[in-house]
Amino acid sequence: MTNRLANENLEQFQRQKVEDVYIHIPFCHQVCSYCDFCVLQCPDIFKERKSRQAKLIQPYLTALQNEIISIGSFWQQAKQINALKSIYFGGGTPSTLQTEEIAQLINTCKKVFNTAADCEITLELNPNHYSHLDLAYLHSLGLNRISIGMQTSDANLLRFLQREHSYAEVKQAVSAVKQAGIYNYSLDLIIALPGQTLKDVKQDLDLALALAPKHLSIYSLILEAGSKLYWQYEHANCPNMVQGLVLPNEDLEREMMHFATDYLEKQGFRHYEISNFAKTKATESRHNTAVWLARPYFGFGLNASSYLAGVRRTNTKQIKRYIDLWQTNLAFSSNEEINYLSSDLYKAAAFTDVNDEASAMEDYFAFALRYLKGVACQDFVAYFAKDIPANIKAILLWGIKQGLLSKKEPRLSSSKLDLNSSNQAQVDEISKNTVLYVTREGQDYLDVISRQLIGCLSD
Repeated sequence: MTNRLANENLEQFQRQKVEDVYIHIPFCHQVCSYCDFCVLQCPDIFKERKSRQAKLIQPYLTALQNEIISIGSFWQQAKQINALKSIYFGGGTPSTLQTEEIAQLINTCKKVFNTAADCEITLELNPNHYSHLDLAYLHSLGLNRISIGMQTSDANLLRFLQREHSYAEVKQAVSAVKQAGIYNYSLDLIIALPGQTLKDVKQDLDLALALAPKHLSIYSLILEAGSKLYWQYEHANCPNMVQGLVLPNEDLEREMMHFATDYLEKQGFRHYEISNFAKTKATESRHNTAVWLARPYFGFGLNASSYLAGVRRTNTKQIKRYIDLWQTNLAFSSNEEINYLSSDLYKAAAFTDVNDEASAMEDYFAFALRYLKGVACQDFVAYFAKDIPANIKAILLWGIKQGLLSKKEPRLSSSKLDLNSSNQAQVDEISKNTVLYVTREGQDYLDVISRQLIGCLSD
């Protein structure tokens, strides 16, 4: 390559250095009924791995390492990477891999990148797919956070979701994680399940809290196109039913989420993002926070997304194509001038969206407002090296007047909006020193603000 190492014309926001990595492991022993992610079912993943899908595991892991080494090394040459703050293994089911396979990926990242001493390395884990793993050994390599898919404690609903575990196995998984020396673990829950009541939601929360997690993620069931549940819903004889079960309406779903929010806040959890709760700021998910706050990040693997120098890319969903493209590393000379934005580096990308400065500004608040602990306008100013455009300010002010945003943090103990007269009197002013908070009502209608932000600078 003969291109310059760095493009001097890059905008301020495109020069942000990368500190976060996402790695996609698409393999599952069984695919959940609600899942529309890019996954491959491998029933023999713990055995001989002789099925057509399972035979792809080793070639995929080789291709994955080649992608990490190639793209990571180029960006290191361009000096566009700080010491990594987070590495996140998502899926799929990363815990279905063998210890040596996960260890090799961790070591590859450490070899390619500098990692901060407190780098958060997360592994998503199914409660019944971990006993083959040497978690203590992986912890010694830096694995220090586990995300466990509990989903619900109700055995019937777990079968409905086609989950293979029980609540008893969730307890056993938590015990194994702690025995390995990993005390930062998160639990995922799903609410608004068919036939579920507020009493059922409280029971799930109580049983989850009994396991003393440092973090909880709570998602409402969404019938995503491409999932088994969506197909069953589309072909059901009765509306608002799936598998003969009635789905909660929107009002009940909102009531469940509000109840869960209030209940967890009373238990000392910080509601720091629309669907996420942490015991302390230190136990907030670093990778997810980086995405919400528009920081650049690497996405490696099948259908993985990245955001680098203002360019969003998503890799192909076709595993054989991905493997073919990354059969080998990209070799380069340390003395060679390279272009780390070259499309040659991202040959697996099936979707590319180049953010100009205007669209990046629109995206900034559309994403960052999900971070409920406050969005400082001075961070926007530092990120773009200029003031907030008038069109964006107008939308933010509209959000305040509608009670969706506030310049005063809502009280954690209150289930009502904390909008007082002193705050309302200042709605006509947003300055560099303003910190914006999403109100309780705003959490329900945040997409309304986001839709207004997207495209507002091109009108």
